[in-house]
Amino acid sequence: MQDWPKKLFLVNAFIACFTCYARPDYNLPLFAFAYLLWDIERPTSQKVRLTYLFIFSWIIDFVWLVYWGPFWNSNTFSNNWADGIQTFVLVLSVINFILKIGTIGVCLLAEKECKDALHPENALNHVKNVFDDHHTQ
Repeated sequence: MQDWPKKLFLVNAFIACFTCYARPDYNLPLFAFAYLLWDIERPTSQKVRLTYLFIFSWIIDFVWLVYWGPFWNSNTFSNNWADGIQTFVLVLSVINFILKIGTIGVCLLAEKECKDALHPENALNHVKNVFDDHHTQ
């Protein structure tokens, strides 16, 4: 189970390569960066911060899909020259959105520190420490 997060990071990054055609997508650098940073333990593990970043970016993806999905599928916009590309990007964005939920879940299952960080008693302290530059674990 320990190697599943990194495999999912690569799948998310691969899909994000194609969503960049019609969307300024941050998922490609996010998951490429996560792939490189996930196993680095010094000076401190960044897994909790990355998990919070995935959750935050999932919320941003939801807002993007709620706004652009209906707009790109509207009758006034459907006859646009880029309709096929936008439909392709929208479908891949939905797939990436669902896959990101799975990625977050696997990160929580594979890493105890990530699961503990979302426990209600620890969540506030961890969120505060995400923004604290002097935090060491």
